[in-house]
Amino acid sequence: MVAPYAAAKAAAAGTLAPTILIPVTNAIESLHMQVRKVIKNRGHFPNDEAASKLIYLALRNIARDWKMPPREWRAAMTQFAIHFEGRFPDSAR
Repeated sequence: MVAPYAAAKAAAAGTLAPTILIPVTNAIESLHMQVRKVIKNRGHFPNDEAASKLIYLALRNIARDWKMPPREWRAAMTQFAIHFEGRFPDSAR
């Protein structure tokens, strides 16, 4: 996360990098919070595969609610489809 004073420093220096990073950071933090909530509600996992499946399903459900998905999400969906072949819905691609 960018500190509040960093935007003032950037404005004084003539750069806009921190103001560009803040919306991206908020999206990442929001996604992280939603995934943590799902994991916390589940508790413990019998193995790593169970945790991976839960995170995959959580991301799939979270992505349904996105109004404006990130540009890179298409590449991530392709990788998930390869990794979880046969279980990734065609409608999500």
